[in-house]
Amino acid sequence: MKQLLTTLRRTWRRWRRIRHRCGYGIHSPFAFGLVTGVIYEREAYYAYAPLHALRPQHTEALCERDDQLLFRLINYHQPRSCFVVGAHTELTMQYLKAGCCNCSFHHTDGAEALCEQHPTQFPPETDMLCLIGCDTWTEWAERALQSDGSRCIIVISDIDADKGHAWQHIIKDTRVRMSFDLGHIGILCCEKRLNKQDFIIRY
Repeated sequence: MKQLLTTLRRTWRRWRRIRHRCGYGIHSPFAFGLVTGVIYEREAYYAYAPLHALRPQHTEALCERDDQLLFRLINYHQPRSCFVVGAHTELTMQYLKAGCCNCSFHHTDGAEALCEQHPTQFPPETDMLCLIGCDTWTEWAERALQSDGSRCIIVISDIDADKGHAWQHIIKDTRVRMSFDLGHIGILCCEKRLNKQDFIIRY
């Protein structure tokens, strides 16, 4: 029942966002390229089929469509280091690794690791942070924003959990140069060269 309600809510939100589709009204070349070349990319990548075959073996936090989005995003960004926070992300990690073979990956389940010192310190080379079903995502995002990783991209799932209040708060941070609200997934870009802009995308 809960899954049905979630599906209906997200379908309704997609229809409400129909005017925010295909990059219409976006003037930033970086944002337009990310929306049209990554978020809306519909090509069947080489890794999709073998990764799809693994899904019955896993209980995942993300659906296949969202895992494929993360695959395209890391394939586009090509980070040196990626930090993943969240439980039930084994298959999601496989999608990320398939998208960027030369990336160094780190993973923690989430909340309990905040009490330890080493996972909370993001090294300068951390270029991508994925917060998957993490109740403490605001704390992790803040730690990433405090690091020196100016190329860092932060991906957050379930940004609509508290009616988007936490998301609205974090996108006001001046260290977040661009934000993309996809409904239940949010993407934050921290490159200083980018003009401060916030986008709502029909995903």
